[in-house]
Amino acid sequence: MPNNDVLERAKLLDVNAGVVPSGAIPALAQVATTLTSTDWSALLEPPLSYSQAVTFDPSRGVAPAFQIDSMKSQRSVSVGGIRLEGHEYAGNRDLRQSQLPELITRVATAVGIQEISAVVGSQAYVIDTVNEKTAAKVITDGLHRDTTGWFEEKIQAYGGAGRLFLGEEGVNYTLAIEPQGNEIGTKTVWMSTAFFAPTREVPSAEDVRRMMCRAPELLEMFVSHVLEHAL
Repeated sequence: MPNNDVLERAKLLDVNAGVVPSGAIPALAQVATTLTSTDWSALLEPPLSYSQAVTFDPSRGVAPAFQIDSMKSQRSVSVGGIRLEGHEYAGNRDLRQSQLPELITRVATAVGIQEISAVVGSQAYVIDTVNEKTAAKVITDGLHRDTTGWFEEKIQAYGGAGRLFLGEEGVNYTLAIEPQGNEIGTKTVWMSTAFFAPTREVPSAEDVRRMMCRAPELLEMFVSHVLEHAL
């Protein structure tokens, strides 16, 4: 039987969610003024730090951004021309209680983002195998991919990684499992789940929370089968 609590035993590294603006947003200096003059204490516990940052979008590249961090809340948010994104680092697995959805929707409203192209987010986990096999070999065995006969005899196959693309009710999910850092010899498995929901309107906090909670449920279904005999 598959393990059904892989993610519960794994270390949660990061939770993030955000929106991708489809139109122009105010200049970065104006964004900075808005964010520094707004009371965020209900979502970001003081003291807060402010800094210049860089945001990245796979299809649009990188762009400068303005970022707020709260060490006490273990939470940050950054706003740039290509993405508004919030992160939580506290390791809290009960995403139903997360304030990240409220944070990104309130920031979007504060800086005047009205039209977007998508809601996005991801979560990342790591876990160590308990047998003598490397993460790459464990993943390949779990995916039932025997590469014998694919290559010349002198070629040695060390293992591999897996990625699934799923869709549900207008939301696309990408599930990934691979050796941490793509290192051949590591016994640490890296797992991630990401969501992408095309939409033109800034979502409600509850809509964001629903996607954030669904993403790890799908990842658990995937990795519990792949790592069935490795943990």
